[in-house]
Amino acid sequence: MNPQIFREYDIRGLVAQDLTPENVTLIGKAVGTYIRRAGGKTLSLGWDVR
Repeated sequence: MNPQIFREYDIRGLVAQDLTPENVTLIGKAVGTYIRRAGGKTLSLGWDVR
């Protein structure tokens, strides 16, 4: 996984190059695990259409 996709406040990468289905799955599982361990129960997700 390209470490350059991780920014201070977001994750940015090219679809199919940096953001493959496998990488997106791993990132999602990691974020979900982090939130659950921190006691969180909800998550907000945003995107833009650019």
